Order: sequence, then structure tokens, then C-alpha cells
Amino acid sequence: MLTAIVDSNGQNIIEQLWNSQQIFMSIVNKADIKGTITDANQDLMHSNSMEDILSEAYTSPANKKMIRQVVKVVHDIQKAASGQAPKQIAIEFARESRRNSKLSQTRGHKLQDIYQKISGDIVNKNLKDKLAEYIKNNQLNKDKYYTRGAS
Repeated sequence: MLTAIVDSNGQNIIEQLWNSQQIFMSIVNKADIKGTITDANQDLMHSNSMEDILSEAYTSPANKKMIRQVVKVVHDIQKAASGQAPKQIAIEFARESRRNSKLSQTRGHKLQDIYQKISGDIVNKNLKDKLAEYIKNNQLNKDKYYTRGAS
């Protein structure tokens, strides 16, 4: 693509990047280059099935699965729109790291953190001291303090 597609002046994409101040996206979005890319993609789509194209694609199996699901949704939309295909489709893939500890926090931990932050405003020091004394002396019967589920 970078060397085979040329514009109306006979310059390929690499030459345009080298000889001008334009970025790649502005070059490939020019009408003549964009048309050539679209024609090449259409030829590829007509000569190969979607499964053939996905099997050769350099992407993860999860992305391939998502692309297949999007294609199914688009076919359903097309059926609902009396056979009219959408002009454009945009797919966004999330790239969040699952190793981030904040993403794995449970709702309980979040509520506990919020309670710790606001408890100082609601509960005064005297009440906190009394509660600590009860806990220290085992005067609280833990079996009495529970919540009942909705019946």
C-alpha cells in the first residue's frame, strides 16, 4: 500500500510522507488515494470470503470473534433497513489492562472505602471510643448484628 498506491501526481504514500509535512492519515484520506484503497479493498472482498480474510488477519482471536459478531449485527441492521447497507461502520476495541488493581475492586471494598472517608464527619470521636471499648471488652454479641434478606 505504501509504495503501490499513487496519487494524481504520481507520488506514492512514502514519497508524500518524505516530501511534505503531511501525516499518514491526511495522505490516505485524500480523495484519489482513498478511492484507490477502497477499490483495492472491494476487489479483495469480492475474491475472498470474510472468514478467509479474518484467518489471515494479524489480530487476536478475541478481536476476530468481535469482528464476526459485528458483521452479524450489521446484517441484522441491514435486514431491518429494507436491505440498505450502512455507509460506515466503526468498531472500538477496549485496551484496558486487566492487571490494574483498581479494576478488580469489588463493590464492597468501594463502599467500605467511602464509609471510611465519610465516617469521621458523621460519627464523633466519643462514639468511636465507646465502640472501641465495647469491642475490646467483647461486650458486643456479634450474633445479634446481621441483616435479613428480602423475603
